[in-house]
Amino acid sequence: MQRLNQKFYCGLFLLALVSFITFQAQGQTKQVSYGIEKSKDWRCKVYKGPGNVHHYILNNGLNVIFSTNKSKPIVETRIAVKAGSKNDPSSNTGLAHYLEHMLFKGTDKFGTHNFAEEKKYLKQIEELYEVYNKTTDVTERKKIYAQIDSISGLASKYSIANEYDKMVQGIGATGTNAYTSVEQTVYVNTVPNNEIHRWIEIESERFRNPIMRLFHTELEAVYEEKNISMDNDMSQVFETMNASLFQNHNYGLQTTIGTVEHLKNPSIVAIKDYYSKYYVPNNMAIIMSGDFGYDSTIAMIVEHFSYMQQKPVPEYKFKIEYPSASPKEKTVVGKNQPSVWLGYRLPGFSTKEAMMAELVDMLLNNSTAGLFDLNLVKAQKVLGAGSFMNDMKDYSVHFMYGYPKKSQSLKDVKNLLLSELNKIKQGQFSDTLLQSIILDYQISKMKSYESARGMIGDLTSAFIYDLDWMEYSNRLYYQSRFTKEDIIQFVNEYYKEDYTIIYKEQGKPTQKPSIEKPLITPVELNRDKTSEFVKNIMSEGSNPIQPVFVELDKAITYGKVNNAPLWHVSNTSNELFTLYYVLDMGKYHNKVLPLAIDYISYLGAGSKSAADVAKEFYQLGSSFSVSSGNEECYVYLSGIQKNFMASVKLFEELLRNPNKNEEAFQNLINDIKTQRANNKSNKRAISTALRSYALYGKNNPYNYQLSEQELNELKAEDLITIIKSLLNYEHTVMYYGPSSIAQIQQEMNPLHPTPANWTPTPNPIEFVPIQSEKTQIFLAQYDDMVQAQINWVKRSKQFNSDQLAISALHRDYFGGGMSGVVFQTIRESKSLAYSSYSVYSPSRQLERYNTVYSFIGTQSDKMKDAIVAMNELHQNLPQVQASFDRAKDAVVSKMRTERTQKTSLFWLKRELLKMGLDSNYKAELLNSVQNLEIKDLVQFHSKEYGELPFNYAILGDKSKLDMAYLKTLGEIKEVSLEELFGY
Repeated sequence: MQRLNQKFYCGLFLLALVSFITFQAQGQTKQVSYGIEKSKDWRCKVYKGPGNVHHYILNNGLNVIFSTNKSKPIVETRIAVKAGSKNDPSSNTGLAHYLEHMLFKGTDKFGTHNFAEEKKYLKQIEELYEVYNKTTDVTERKKIYAQIDSISGLASKYSIANEYDKMVQGIGATGTNAYTSVEQTVYVNTVPNNEIHRWIEIESERFRNPIMRLFHTELEAVYEEKNISMDNDMSQVFETMNASLFQNHNYGLQTTIGTVEHLKNPSIVAIKDYYSKYYVPNNMAIIMSGDFGYDSTIAMIVEHFSYMQQKPVPEYKFKIEYPSASPKEKTVVGKNQPSVWLGYRLPGFSTKEAMMAELVDMLLNNSTAGLFDLNLVKAQKVLGAGSFMNDMKDYSVHFMYGYPKKSQSLKDVKNLLLSELNKIKQGQFSDTLLQSIILDYQISKMKSYESARGMIGDLTSAFIYDLDWMEYSNRLYYQSRFTKEDIIQFVNEYYKEDYTIIYKEQGKPTQKPSIEKPLITPVELNRDKTSEFVKNIMSEGSNPIQPVFVELDKAITYGKVNNAPLWHVSNTSNELFTLYYVLDMGKYHNKVLPLAIDYISYLGAGSKSAADVAKEFYQLGSSFSVSSGNEECYVYLSGIQKNFMASVKLFEELLRNPNKNEEAFQNLINDIKTQRANNKSNKRAISTALRSYALYGKNNPYNYQLSEQELNELKAEDLITIIKSLLNYEHTVMYYGPSSIAQIQQEMNPLHPTPANWTPTPNPIEFVPIQSEKTQIFLAQYDDMVQAQINWVKRSKQFNSDQLAISALHRDYFGGGMSGVVFQTIRESKSLAYSSYSVYSPSRQLERYNTVYSFIGTQSDKMKDAIVAMNELHQNLPQVQASFDRAKDAVVSKMRTERTQKTSLFWLKRELLKMGLDSNYKAELLNSVQNLEIKDLVQFHSKEYGELPFNYAILGDKSKLDMAYLKTLGEIKEVSLEELFGY
């Protein structure tokens, strides 16, 4: 044990004791190091280790957690509250989630231009809801709701929608969002580091006195979230699983989004009470990770958040979940592909058992060499299988799942999953695998902590789960000390008969509760008004961040590995490398290529089986993957530099000398056929196919697939031939890592031979978006679908880099985030959707067409209103100079804070080549955006959205859709699944 005494100074205040202890176990180092700093306003733990973590606790109990990452001039921020749906009162489930939505609506100082008048109506609305909730007579309820709607309209004359979003957009914040789960509610922003002072002022005011304005329209957005969950088979699986595992705990007794009945009967009084109980400083944390000064930032937080008053937080109490003597079996029926799910209830995240469960999870499924990976997936005994941990504070759940092959029963899949779990119980796994998992975790953390976002995720988890950062960051050390015998004993003790099985069968779902469309009068947005608070915030100055426009030909070093171009970028952060072999050849060049690329995963090389190859990669700490797109494909290798040559040697052996595996080939073909059948019941797949059909016509990129006859005629030798020939086509080697280019050339030249003359690349098939002269409606039927998914698509002009500036500004002003016109109108004013957007999408490739997309996912009986609303916006762009200025400032801020680094340098270089540019265009782009005026945006929108007709791609249940209305829009073509998918 080593003990150091040292003094730290933060401002002028005294630092107490620092201790430092280092242990070694199986190559893992345990860091136990922190100092205590104190001032008149706070006390602070200063941790030694990655990120320079400081955890302050202000005098009022507010937690403030900082970490450093200087890779970009931005700060990732999270404001976390230790309260979620488990804290909802049983009479008002969904309350925590709904409160999260309301925290975007403003206070008595912003979100309103006359709160004195507005609050009179808000008080009436609050009282009416209490009456409404106690009223059971249907006719009387409608009358009360009509009053709520009418008074809400009057109140909205004084509200200003989305002022919070306008402020954060105005300071250049991105990623503005929030999320609620069982025991946390977290508010998210990424802020330029020159705007920290304004962000702190905004957030301080946001949490001071939130006002429940625009309440009934926002409730409609939550209804749409509920509709989405009711249309989602997996939501039903998890709800059923949790209800079975937790019969005494709110993890299973209620859901985060709440019941339909409670959503229909919200209580503003209950929401305010929840806020008062849980949104207190000793139950909250401001967490920041990025490039900023600690001393100045903590001083600003003290100044602006000291108004918060500490008070006791109600403790959540629950009865123990006692184990059952036998598994519980449940069935969920839905249209998506069948699957089987197992759930084991385990102790909570902070326990030793949860750490051991993470290792068990990786023993089963680490994507490379776990028992599920090798014995089920790579052995092709199931269509797919995996596992994951759902960590929570009071309990955790270990999920295991499997997808059946054709004619395979769900019980067969369940038995296969349990058979692999039993191997762990019996000790049928190697010590080497356990050691490899620790190495994999170590590498994963190194990768994660390269970014501020990776670090802040762990800091947030540590806070929510009441773990000191030292304890949290040493989890890997503790895991490295568990022996094989520890794991065996743990699994035999905790993975007994006390689990739940969900059989997710494919078929007609059970009757879903309907949510009737309420009569909502659109509320006023008052886009042209601004509160005094917002005016003052936006008038504050900040020193602009100077942009950095990388000179790619200086950032990338060019060389050759034999005849192949080599692009090299140095990694100065850690000892990890990334290696790509990239070919400008994909599905358009050869329809069989994607299948051959997939086949690689099931092959061995030389004397090694496929399982041997996977195990060896995993032992080396390397990750190997393949990808095939429409016009390019690549193979990818990453790992730790000390094992670079061994990893590349194995990589090359697999690509050049794969062993034909006839059984794997036949299984692959059969599994493709099964997955194709499953796609025809998958809403996301159908919607994507339908949008491609509406944009390109009958023959389109999505349905450019091998026919069943072509699949049947294929032979394993055909795929082996393609794999072996891959590196005979011209390709680029890209290396990002700690070694010099000379060292990489020296190591790779003998390992990566290339031909003197490349094999000519086949000519690709070309797909050109259609130019519609009149509106066409392409409809795909999906039985019993609660929502309707509506896509608008059309072709624009051919790509020109001059369009990048106006399209970027249009995206932020019109169709982007919560401050965009589309969101404000469709969701905030008219309550027609949870999700809605529009985007003008440049192709970023010469001689290719740009495209225009809009989307609304809405309740089926709102379809007509939603279409009318979006079409109005297509034809007439609302013009608000202040909104335009904010959007322009936001785009400029993003460009100023953007930093192209690491492997992103490679992909930017490839983008420039496709665009026909010789140098980085982003400096010119910034200048162009700064010179744009609102008249330019109006002209652009009028031409690109208003002149030529859109085609519609609509997915829904036509028995619930207003088909007569659709016929007034254009000719309807109901497209069969066979036409959509090409098989």
